Amino acid sequence: MIKNEMRKISYEEVQKILKTVPDDFLVVELDGEKLQTWEQYSLAIEEKMRFPTTCFDNIDRYEDWICDLEWLGKEGYVIIIYNFSSFMKNNPKIKEAIMSGFDELILPWWQKEVEVCTDYQKIKSFNVYLVN
Repeated sequence: MIKNEMRKISYEEVQKILKTVPDDFLVVELDGEKLQTWEQYSLAIEEKMRFPTTCFDNIDRYEDWICDLEWLGKEGYVIIIYNFSSFMKNNPKIKEAIMSGFDELILPWWQKEVEVCTDYQKIKSFNVYLVN
């Protein structure tokens, strides 16, 4: 069984993990220092995950797209947020909403719920690493 997770790790640990990520996974690397607003974060995710439409005005739309990702044709996903302590440092409510979204919706979706709720998607690895 796949165990999707979000965890805080060191730069050295994430470099070791990156060496083991399969070629058919999408790796998204973000710099938390450059992501201080919802708009900055959502635009970065849209670009790197090639969302078919914009979602920066709505967190629900973002969560819908990140729980689809069929257009990418990947077998798994890795999101790395470097400089996590600086990520949304002046917007703790937005930071909490994003992290809760991963923890309560996105990671469980890809770990199990995707096969229960759809007939066209399958369980996939989806891990989020928070690096300082």
